Amino acid sequence: MGINILLPLAGENTYETTNSNQFPRLLSEVDGKLLLERAAEGLIDIERRNKFIAVIPKLAVKKFNLDSVLSLTLPNLDTCIVNDKTKGSVCSALLAIDKLDIKAPLIITSLEQIINWDLNCFIDTIRSKGSDAGVLTFNSVHPKWSFVNQNDDGIVTQAAEKRPISNNAIAGFYYFEQTKDFIEAAKNLIRKDVKFDGSFYVSETLNELILRGKKVLSLNIPKERYHHFHDEHSLDSFQSNRLKKSILNSTIYELTRGYIDAFNSMDIDKIKSYFSNDFSLRDPEVYIEGKEEVCSYIRSIFNSVQKLEFKAENIIVEKNKSVIEFILRIDNETFIGTDVIYWQDDKKMHKMNAYLFGAEDE
Repeated sequence: MGINILLPLAGENTYETTNSNQFPRLLSEVDGKLLLERAAEGLIDIERRNKFIAVIPKLAVKKFNLDSVLSLTLPNLDTCIVNDKTKGSVCSALLAIDKLDIKAPLIITSLEQIINWDLNCFIDTIRSKGSDAGVLTFNSVHPKWSFVNQNDDGIVTQAAEKRPISNNAIAGFYYFEQTKDFIEAAKNLIRKDVKFDGSFYVSETLNELILRGKKVLSLNIPKERYHHFHDEHSLDSFQSNRLKKSILNSTIYELTRGYIDAFNSMDIDKIKSYFSNDFSLRDPEVYIEGKEEVCSYIRSIFNSVQKLEFKAENIIVEKNKSVIEFILRIDNETFIGTDVIYWQDDKKMHKMNAYLFGAEDE
């Protein structure tokens, strides 16, 4: 069974513009893609035949053609156009009730945030633990977020909107095993008139589930994996961090490329220039610490062969780590393996773990 992925995008703040940007933040470009495209990537990767439902105001359709943009971004999309602003995300969600399969699971989230996390793993965890609902959380006490209290097993005991009852802030991603559970909780919330600043929020529906004896699970993710774009500053900061990461990755990639060339040329002095003084090498044969000691070991290999070819099939860079998937030909033998290199801030190698997966005679 597929999942209803509901995107309540009717909030007034969602479509704020500035003097420098005549388009709302979710239509801002980040590295050649709209922010909403980047936000949608993780949702599109959820492994089921899912249905997307976007609740958007009529003005956003008229002014920004948002319905067309979303239809080109999200597969199997249905839109719910509302004439005016609603009293919060709960009301926006209920306006799309006729477009939901009430027996199917439901995700409620936003396209004004990027979650760098395996959402399939999160959903599988919720289901494997027999939970009726689940939320992603991160560490924060800022009152702009919603929060949950949880026990030692990650079971949510209470939720609160804009009130730090713990340091478990909700990362704007809600999962309900059955859509009908959310609908019932939402209706109860409205009947009780549980509002914050005049609006009904999805976080408070968790309390309604808990009161009915439902099991709600919280899964904490690293704070740096969650990016919410609540203002222009947060968007600028995200773009700046991406640029810094891109520059760092490019630098480490070029250093890795240079090391490969030096090793392939058997240039021990050039190889040595890449190592920190406390550089360590671990391979299937040895574990060696110290730049001079490692260089002596590599020199002995070079001196013992007549011909050597070190060819990178792939180079992967992530933060301060680079991975070389290589083919190494030494005389009449061919080795296939991987080098995992850890770099320091001064762009020197701190350590390398080398793995060989096989060899065959030529």
